[in-house]
Amino acid sequence: MPIQPVDFSSTIPFLTAIQQLQHQLGDLDEAQISATAASSLLDPLTRVVVFGEFSVGKSTLINALLGRRMLPSKLMPTTGQATHLRWHENEQV
Repeated sequence: MPIQPVDFSSTIPFLTAIQQLQHQLGDLDEAQISATAASSLLDPLTRVVVFGEFSVGKSTLINALLGRRMLPSKLMPTTGQATHLRWHENEQV
């Protein structure tokens, strides 16, 4: 089964609402950041970086977003180095 790209478009209304609140509060810099984040989620070339302490659920989160187990996840640390995953419509994994 090929990996499907993650559709983040359902988050756009939430980011738009946050942007409007930031604008109303006068925080125009943060409002611009929210607007940029919303538009970048529609770009298929957007890169997402996940980082954090060992064994906090990063691999589990990525696997859940992908809808299948691509990265190992165990009680002990398993991915101690940078890992790059990419999607391509013609590749089967």
